[in-house]
Amino acid sequence: MLLYLGLYSIGMQLITQKTRTKQVVKETREDKAKALVGNVVRNEDNSYSVQSQSNPNKVYTIRLQLGAGQTQGYTCTCPDFEHRGQVGSGGAVEANCKHIIAVKLQNGDYEIEQTIKRMSRGAL
Repeated sequence: MLLYLGLYSIGMQLITQKTRTKQVVKETREDKAKALVGNVVRNEDNSYSVQSQSNPNKVYTIRLQLGAGQTQGYTCTCPDFEHRGQVGSGGAVEANCKHIIAVKLQNGDYEIEQTIKRMSRGAL
């Protein structure tokens, strides 16, 4: 019986250790965007270029969308934005990729935008 309990205990320790080793810290888009801020280039046509983190030979283009005299949001040529980016009912883009967030961080727009969102939800 003691041998069984000892083996059981060792087995549980191994399972626990294996589980801890497999835990992966998942970075958010905001975390990844912060790493890109130094790589944001503003182009002559007021678009932005941001180099891909996974493929240094790839550069994505971020454009500011205007409509009815107001800023409507940004678009990006990356696969994430093409998959997730969507235009809301007011014409504004509701989902941002890490490249758009990097542009907003560089321009100082992101923190203001997040504060406004928190205020509208009553979180402040």
